[in-house]
Amino acid sequence: MFGDSRIAQWDPLPERSFSILRVGYPGESAIRMAPLFASLLEVSRPSAAFVQMGVNDAVAASLVSPSERDAALAASIRAFAAVAQAAEARGVDLTISLVVPPIRPELRRRILYRGAVDSYVAALNAAIPEIAARHGARVVDPLAVLGGADGTVPEAYRLDALHWTQAAYRALSSLLPEQIAAAPASAPIPAEMPG
Repeated sequence: MFGDSRIAQWDPLPERSFSILRVGYPGESAIRMAPLFASLLEVSRPSAAFVQMGVNDAVAASLVSPSERDAALAASIRAFAAVAQAAEARGVDLTISLVVPPIRPELRRRILYRGAVDSYVAALNAAIPEIAARHGARVVDPLAVLGGADGTVPEAYRLDALHWTQAAYRALSSLLPEQIAAAPASAPIPAEMPG
């Protein structure tokens, strides 16, 4: 399991018959995490990977000019493509999570975001399925599990605007496979992950 603070805070971890390594970088962008993901695959050699990232890219890009935002979006899309390509090259069964935008952020954040976060997330989410299809990955939508009837995340699943509760993580565990194939070449999990 690889990604930003949403992965770092994933608790409880799903109960599975296989070992789960959780590597989360709170506050980090997909742009900066993509090389870390490739390094992690080399070190840990997983059979499968679940990746959830991108919301920090959207939040950061909301604070810059429209032209800089376009460049950041292109870089975020390239980061997802790099992650998918790295997994494909190593024979890793990859699941990519669509990005869930901030959920009812407080007023001061809404003023800063100016709607830019939602449009950035929408554009990023529109690109992810094509990237996944090109590299043999699958795509999951956390809102399909967490979403209320109106497409938002119910209060019981919200820790704050960006983070989720334990109840949410228990529900989200359904997005992870129940079983995975054995790793083609096993390697011990290092005490420290790259980063």
